[in-house]
Amino acid sequence: MAIVQTGLGTTASMLNMFRHIGVEAEVTPDPSQLDRFTHVVLPGVGHYSEGSRLLSDGGWRGPIAAFAASGRPLLGVCLGMQLLGEGSDEGAGEGLGLLPFRMTLIPSAPGVPVPHMGWNTLTPVAHADQRPAGVIDAESDSRYYFVHSYAAPADSTVAVATTSYGSDFASAVGRDNIVGAQFHPEKSHRFGMALLRRFAEAT
Repeated sequence: MAIVQTGLGTTASMLNMFRHIGVEAEVTPDPSQLDRFTHVVLPGVGHYSEGSRLLSDGGWRGPIAAFAASGRPLLGVCLGMQLLGEGSDEGAGEGLGLLPFRMTLIPSAPGVPVPHMGWNTLTPVAHADQRPAGVIDAESDSRYYFVHSYAAPADSTVAVATTSYGSDFASAVGRDNIVGAQFHPEKSHRFGMALLRRFAEAT
């Protein structure tokens, strides 16, 4: 298991969570090393433009795309999920373009402050791609921790699960071997641990 270190943060907490559940993982700052791993996690927090820049400056775009094309499991988390798509209204810079969605600002309203911060639940999307959907638990009492201001559209063709916060948005996306979680599984206690364990077991 490789945890990509682009400079976007959260690598330490992700590594600790994998170790806690008994999954062998390591943080890699070297894109040329990705091909030796069976699973890759792209974590991240912060501004979309900075994330896009770090992917380019660090030479990550080609190796991540090649890993995804190989059919091996790839997980994007929070900003890492957003960067799996095509772009964001948060700022300039392109995503990896591995999934067809674009991020937009969550509409604010009375009782709906932005950013969306705290615990929330998921609703499964009917007919979602079964391979990434198997990683996401949206059917039980599971709750996950969110911190974000931009979101993917709930009607995206790659939405695996949606969450309601004033309006609905895609809280998990995926297709084939690629899956993205807008929430933080590494901060979501037993539900997050179970999700990361399912990802580690995915083939």
